[in-house]
Amino acid sequence: MHLIRKITTTGATLVAAGAMLVTAVPSAHAATGLPSLQRGSGGLGVACAQWAENVYLQPKTPLDVDGDFGPATYNATVQYQHENELAQDGIIGPHTGDSIMSLINISGNTQIWNGHWLSECYGAVPTSN
Repeated sequence: MHLIRKITTTGATLVAAGAMLVTAVPSAHAATGLPSLQRGSGGLGVACAQWAENVYLQPKTPLDVDGDFGPATYNATVQYQHENELAQDGIIGPHTGDSIMSLINISGNTQIWNGHWLSECYGAVPTSN
């Protein structure tokens, strides 16, 4: 009986510690002022990621640079993360954003989507800087 109480108490402590850990980890929003990009996201940040993933992955069927984070963008993001040894969650947060922006840094300035230029990606993709 005493052993069961100890295990239950330890389990409750771990659950409470886990909840504290989750709330203590900064989100992409807190780190950069920008929310992470994920399924359902849209806009220039997504278009920047789509453009960069096309450049890096050079798929047989390129992503449409349409600013819509749908299933194809999710799959390309997971592949990009895998090939760059990043967490493969399909979410573009600060670490994946840093990697994507390093591609954009070396690519010059190109018009990529709806009249937006590559240089405008700096304020649209979440990064750790």
